[in-house]
Amino acid sequence: MEPVQTLLAARAADALVHYLFSVHRNYARDPSVGRVRYVDFDEFNEYVDGTNEPVQVLDLVFKPSETLFYVDEDAYRTKLAEYQTDKALEPEEDTASETQVNNNSLHQPQQSTTT
Repeated sequence: MEPVQTLLAARAADALVHYLFSVHRNYARDPSVGRVRYVDFDEFNEYVDGTNEPVQVLDLVFKPSETLFYVDEDAYRTKLAEYQTDKALEPEEDTASETQVNNNSLHQPQQSTTT
């Protein structure tokens, strides 16, 4: 192979690897795929801790979120994905319920105050 061809092949490989790495780095994090770290989801952990009682074993007390994460990581991922989906849908539900309330108040007959 000529030196020019070798250089062309090396630069093409380098450009391809750079492109693939940059695309990979910009993917959104999906908790159901790949590595999940407990410390990366504080809001979800606080939600789990706030809605469940602490786990007690003998005289030791553990946070519910830590217990779930370290005992059954697949269940943690599943509940985290459900939490994120519910949170993403929340604004739409609030808007829909406000619209419903506003529509109901428009159709309510007003009562007269004459006696």
